[in-house]
Amino acid sequence: MGASSEVVFEACRPVLINGIGDPISRADLADRAIPVTLAAIPRERRRTRAAIMSDWRSQAPLIFGAILDGLSSALRHQADCVLESYERLADVEQWVAAAEPGLGWEPGTFSQAYRRAQQGKRLDNIDNNPVARIVVKLMQTREEISGRSVGLACARALARRGLWVIVLEAAGAIGQGISSRNSEVIHAGIYYPAGSLKAVLCVKGRRQLYRYADEKGFEARALGKLIVAANAGEHAKLDALMASAKANDVEGLEMLTGRQATALEPNLVCSAALHSPVSGIVDSHAFMLSLQGDFEDAGGMIAFNTPVVGGAVGNNSIRIEAGGTEPTSVTTRVLVNSAGLHAPAIARSFDGLDARHIPKSYLCKGSYFGLASGKAPFTKLIYPLPNEAGLGIHSTTDLGGQNRFGPDTEWIDTEDYQPSTNRLSEFEQVIRRYYPQLAEGDLTPNYAGIRPKIVGPGEAAADFVIQDETVHAVPGLINLFGIESPGLTASLAIGDKVAEALT
Repeated sequence: MGASSEVVFEACRPVLINGIGDPISRADLADRAIPVTLAAIPRERRRTRAAIMSDWRSQAPLIFGAILDGLSSALRHQADCVLESYERLADVEQWVAAAEPGLGWEPGTFSQAYRRAQQGKRLDNIDNNPVARIVVKLMQTREEISGRSVGLACARALARRGLWVIVLEAAGAIGQGISSRNSEVIHAGIYYPAGSLKAVLCVKGRRQLYRYADEKGFEARALGKLIVAANAGEHAKLDALMASAKANDVEGLEMLTGRQATALEPNLVCSAALHSPVSGIVDSHAFMLSLQGDFEDAGGMIAFNTPVVGGAVGNNSIRIEAGGTEPTSVTTRVLVNSAGLHAPAIARSFDGLDARHIPKSYLCKGSYFGLASGKAPFTKLIYPLPNEAGLGIHSTTDLGGQNRFGPDTEWIDTEDYQPSTNRLSEFEQVIRRYYPQLAEGDLTPNYAGIRPKIVGPGEAAADFVIQDETVHAVPGLINLFGIESPGLTASLAIGDKVAEALT
């Protein structure tokens, strides 16, 4: 394909191939025509990529003829679309007709369909044409940046609504960033202001996540959580959290005395605790794999090793410049920017997008430590009272029954996923407030994550930002900013909300 290729989703968004009107090369066929064609054919009738490539010269005209046939049928089906790349398609039409007379494709057939579509005339039904059906999907293409949990949930929700979605993932696999570097906690929805996106989507997403895990068969356990007060001076803060949780429709909460809390967790020391029985843990990797499976089953595709390096907005279309070993330019009507830490930077890289609507990004690192002894003092999630930047250095239990402690709060300038061992003494001091039996030297570095903050040190916590054209005036663009905790819990609900905004 050379150093750069282009997939065109102009106007009504069909996919067409680099080098329209030029002789088809073997690389063009392999990289562009085959994936589109295979997607259009029922699984049981598909030929393998290898089989097509072995006989590519005779297959090429038929493949392109099928694509053109599907495009013309799709145009008849969606009479309101306008195809800006019509002239290029006409070139291909002539080439197909000349290369394969037996196809029965007459020059001008596509042109006629195009004109009739513009006049609002529908010629026939496409239900019995698998290629036409897939092309209608192509005409409704959505682009999604990032293969993290929230991005995959958005892509899944869009694909399950019958849209063809491409995920542009910078890494070589899903969930390689912050989605795989967190506490894997299913949050109840306690901490967030009533009516905020965090509150509403956390509660909804948590309920969806437990049901989804049960349906798909991956681990999601409602272990329960204790938010603890170290002394009577902190009881008022527990009361405030209880009131917040009730306002957010969090079910099952119970205020416990110190003795009641110790009865549940004998190694815990506290003067009171708020018990949340619906809080739990999830196998985040299995969750993301399940989202990926649903997404691909619905016809979606993930382009790995495809970092977004820039783009432009305007004229009812969005151009995306992707890097990697084969740089690519993609133009689409709809884009979901769900790039986590990098979402603000990607938004700033798009020419024509007003920078006033792009928040500044801050990196807030959190280190985690395990226990070298392998001892697991707690079976439930144990949380101190939250601080301004996070939920405090808490104890979580993984699916293997081991405890880990973290994350702390460390503001950094560049991405760094190495645990900060110089903060060990701070960890020990905080943990011993609720677990005084922590042995000297028992903490061992585990891993670190980074929160994608859009507010800096000392500033009030920000809500999720799900930004659409009512804010930035760009039709079809959704920016997701500041999707930190409880983003994993809220993933499915965020995906639904984004899909509802775009369909």
